[in-house]
Amino acid sequence: MKPFGGIYYTARPRGSTIPKYVVKVLDPATEEGSISERLQVHPSSPNHGIPSEIIPSEPRLLVMPFVGYIDMLGHRNRPSSFHLDIFHQIIEVLTPTRAQGVEYLHKLQIAHLDICIANVLYAFPEEAETDPRLVANKAYFIDFRTSRQLALGPGRQPPILLPSSQVEKPECVTTLDPYRQAHAAYLEDRCHYSSMKEHKYLWLS
Repeated sequence: MKPFGGIYYTARPRGSTIPKYVVKVLDPATEEGSISERLQVHPSSPNHGIPSEIIPSEPRLLVMPFVGYIDMLGHRNRPSSFHLDIFHQIIEVLTPTRAQGVEYLHKLQIAHLDICIANVLYAFPEEAETDPRLVANKAYFIDFRTSRQLALGPGRQPPILLPSSQVEKPECVTTLDPYRQAHAAYLEDRCHYSSMKEHKYLWLS
């Protein structure tokens, strides 16, 4: 078995509808295991953590249903409402007391710290049919390897030293507010879902 962080897939014959799973070797030096367990307590919307379970082996294994990457979505000829729904799933404050996606994580005082296209999945209807925990057309977050559970919530947490991430950080940025409260407004103003293929990544907390 590969070192911590190794990812494996169960086999599924072409055209079969049997469930397919992803197995990740958890690194005990990270908070990924405990965060994944917390996100299973209330798995329904507005929680966008991928449904999973942990096998208490040595090393511990995180088992998740297979879900396709969000950049597999065909975005041509879709209405603006479709793209807005995807963004709202990922980052939205619905009311002062209810949020989903990234903002829901922040209410739990969890900072993902590596939200990018490669870490957002999309449950296509045919995938959702293979696992009752999945919701069709719902976006899910994965890879909490560098994520943090923080002592203070948004607006109170001081800047932290940023961990490594898949997306290159802005030059000279080494510390930052881990919640990045302004990111939703920034994305709505500067990004369009139709350009995801071109830009490939969104740099968020």
